[in-house]
Amino acid sequence: MEPLSDEELHRLLQKWQEPGAPPTLQTKVLGPQRSEPWWKWLIAGSIRIPAPVGLLTVLLVIGLALFGFRVKQPPPPGEVNLADFQPVKELKPRIIRSIYENN
Repeated sequence: MEPLSDEELHRLLQKWQEPGAPPTLQTKVLGPQRSEPWWKWLIAGSIRIPAPVGLLTVLLVIGLALFGFRVKQPPPPGEVNLADFQPVKELKPRIIRSIYENN
């Protein structure tokens, strides 16, 4: 058998049809296709996580529930009397031109 010329090879390549992908390829790559809606997964779905990560998440949620969401009450306002205010005894204004300047 003689080798084919470039023109003959080019014509053969243009006629060639690649074989189709096997039907099981999509399920092997993407997994089985689900026919149920995505919102049902939100109700009954599950996510696999390592036990230490799950335990840490549970402890973090409990800690936030106990300590993080406490509403701090402001102190009750006391009586304000202007007689308690005192004037400044000595005023020394200081002009800061740069954060690197000491005096």
